[in-house]
Amino acid sequence: MRIIRLLHDYGGERTNERRIQPGDYDEHDERLFGLADYLIENGHAVEMGVRDVVASTTEAITESEADDGTAAPSDPVEPVEPEDEKPKRKR
Repeated sequence: MRIIRLLHDYGGERTNERRIQPGDYDEHDERLFGLADYLIENGHAVEMGVRDVVASTTEAITESEADDGTAAPSDPVEPVEPEDEKPKRKR
């Protein structure tokens, strides 16, 4: 996805008089009202680059999956509570 930088406060008829504040935005950010290309083409914004999209979920690769492409069954992992948390008082 492209990242664009809005160079100045923008708003008017195209945004139904709502303002877009200067700053960096993903080209699909709803705050841009679908105007990313228009803003760049008309000098209100510049393209800053492309951001890699990372999958929202990740899966651990087990040794057997890495070796032969099959996943080995895994035991459920219990969450570990941080040690620096104070114990809660009983009432």
